[in-house]
Amino acid sequence: MDLPEDCWELILNSLGDERRFEPVSLVSHKLLSITHNLRRNLNITQQALPQMFNLLRRFPNLKKLDFSQVTLDVDGFLCSVSEREMDLVSLNISNQKEFPITGLQELASKNKNLKELVCSKIGFLKDEDVIAIAESCPALEVLDISYPDYDCSFLPDGSQDYGSFEGFVSDAGIYAMAMKLERLQKIDITGNCFLTDKSLASITANCRLLRELVVNDCDCITEFGIGVLMSCSRNLSSVSMNGIGISPIHQFFSQHFGEARNLREIDLSHSYLSDEFLCSIAEASLKLEKFSLSHCHNYTFAGISVLLRKYQSLEYLNLEAAKFLSDESMIGVI
Repeated sequence: MDLPEDCWELILNSLGDERRFEPVSLVSHKLLSITHNLRRNLNITQQALPQMFNLLRRFPNLKKLDFSQVTLDVDGFLCSVSEREMDLVSLNISNQKEFPITGLQELASKNKNLKELVCSKIGFLKDEDVIAIAESCPALEVLDISYPDYDCSFLPDGSQDYGSFEGFVSDAGIYAMAMKLERLQKIDITGNCFLTDKSLASITANCRLLRELVVNDCDCITEFGIGVLMSCSRNLSSVSMNGIGISPIHQFFSQHFGEARNLREIDLSHSYLSDEFLCSIAEASLKLEKFSLSHCHNYTFAGISVLLRKYQSLEYLNLEAAKFLSDESMIGVI
């Protein structure tokens, strides 16, 4: 116990998981105090909500707050949290019935270093919300606005009825947002079904530092938009999309892969691909480390063989539901 506090901090930080602080904190008051000062993450549950301000006092150096398990007046709680002196870098406000715009604005005004915002599954997310995000948090590097919940009904033919919507995230909202988020490095727009290729063009033109894009379940975004993104985003290292390529897409993509030299991870799950497309990836000489073709169609073992011979240092390959695979063919590749 005679060790200086900075030595104890090095030892405790080497544990790697803040949950391991709990048994250590029971040893002595000194270690209890040190673990309190070292804690950076706090997940607020519905049960812990009444004790939230006691927890904020208990852990004075928090950097990340997670309200995704709270569904009661998050807007008001964010306003209250903003009154405390903090230096947050990450905030998760997912699963809310509506976007807590006032609370976010108050909290962001006091935490200028906020770099990550996760607001997945927000009820009735709309343009004014994403614009407010950009205006309140201009230093954002990571943004997740995936799967907004519009609680839509269904028409007699089984299709979704969007006619009663009061608002949603559109290309215009993404354009206004991207204009203000020049530092953005990762964005997840999965499930925003009203976005088109124009949104990707806006992100490409304004977010020059973009490294990761997740754009699954966006039916109006096509291979054209993805191609433009890859041809202009020189820093792009990871792309995740699904359902791309109702028709073979190699003819369009092949001319763009050569520009995306830093691509390391590609996920094209549930897409319609061809062997020519896989060959174009092989010819591009990317820094590919991870490639997912889960539940993809049309390609054959010949295309995979060319790809694997080119990228022998590939660390991860997902061929789930590739019915053509056999022991004999895989042995041939090895």
